[in-house]
Amino acid sequence: MPSKEPREEPPLALLSSLLKHEEDTLVEFKEYLPRDWDGKRQVSEAACAMANAALNRALPDAFLVLGVTNDRRVIGVMRSPSDRKEIREFLEAHSDPVVEVIDIVEVDVSSVPTDWRADHVQGIVYILRVAAARYFPRRFYPERKATGKYGAILIRDGPRNREATAEETQRLILLGAAQLDADRGKGLTPEVQALRAQVDGLLSGLLKEPALEIRFRDAKLGATKEITVTPTRTVEKIIRMKGPPPAPWTGALSPNIIATLVGLHGGLNGSIFGGKKALPRNAVELHFELSNSGKAPATDVRAFIHFPPGTKLYEAAEFRSFSFHIPNRSFGGAWVDEGESTVQIYVEKLGNDLSEDRFDPVYAVFPEEAGDLDVHVKLLADYMEPMNSVLTVKVRPEIEEVERLVFDERDP
Repeated sequence: MPSKEPREEPPLALLSSLLKHEEDTLVEFKEYLPRDWDGKRQVSEAACAMANAALNRALPDAFLVLGVTNDRRVIGVMRSPSDRKEIREFLEAHSDPVVEVIDIVEVDVSSVPTDWRADHVQGIVYILRVAAARYFPRRFYPERKATGKYGAILIRDGPRNREATAEETQRLILLGAAQLDADRGKGLTPEVQALRAQVDGLLSGLLKEPALEIRFRDAKLGATKEITVTPTRTVEKIIRMKGPPPAPWTGALSPNIIATLVGLHGGLNGSIFGGKKALPRNAVELHFELSNSGKAPATDVRAFIHFPPGTKLYEAAEFRSFSFHIPNRSFGGAWVDEGESTVQIYVEKLGNDLSEDRFDPVYAVFPEEAGDLDVHVKLLADYMEPMNSVLTVKVRPEIEEVERLVFDERDP
């Protein structure tokens, strides 16, 4: 595998040494030489990540092998006179600073031992010797630099490419600065001092990240991570009466029975006779607040609020009088995922040290058993690591007795 010093080996010996190991941080196999846009993007992504990984490990190079399967069988690629030029061109288009390919080694498939080969082989194998990033980590641009879109600093976890964390990016930048300092050989020259000033500024910017949080919004408590709900749990109380019921029945109903019937009548009026839809029994109106206590604005913010099984959720629009109400989800909004116990919240942009609570309420019906329920929150935003948190709903049911008269008509 890659050593502290650049290797100079005959092509077949180099391929042999690479095939002895699985794909890892500094070696990747591709079956193809990319001809289409997607293939070129994938190879460029791997090259950027591997250049940064080599810098991170203080190694001179990494190897990207074209014409070998993931299980290390040689299949080869068709050779074209323009291959070397095209490889360097698409790497230049997708990286900044440009990923340096020290050498492109060619191995003729006909020289490869039979037991290394797949069933069907062709042409040659290209071994791209990718130089470690120098002075500064390489950024990868999925849609080419010319589009002006965001470029990411990538790193490798084994054979997997991923975006570097802020801490990993800081390390890469400092390693690059130290590398420049060493290359100068004169200590802190004015050029190195200027570079380090730029690095300090960049690190300061990297530390300016959003810090997002979702909380309940309570009229009395304000923003809170914990609320208490008091659903009514009905307990039937049976009153046994001797003898048959009066005919016609004219007996007085207990106050609890009257209250139950009045509530039923109101619900029927709301749902059948054209008024707004009645709220479900024990529905709790929930309001949410999204805050950003970080040092940078957050964009394209998405929150997923997962309620425990058994919770029923409803959007506020379901209980409005008939109207053409269209939630404004481009600014942001809250809505319920159909068929799921999840509330989604979206905000296009939220400045630092600001909060947003202008979301439509959501109604929830929680299980009537007493207990503490965990509500799991996942927050996503551009250029920010996912953030997870937990809200708590304390369920403290209130018992309501409903009397039912049962008449015993048997002879005494």
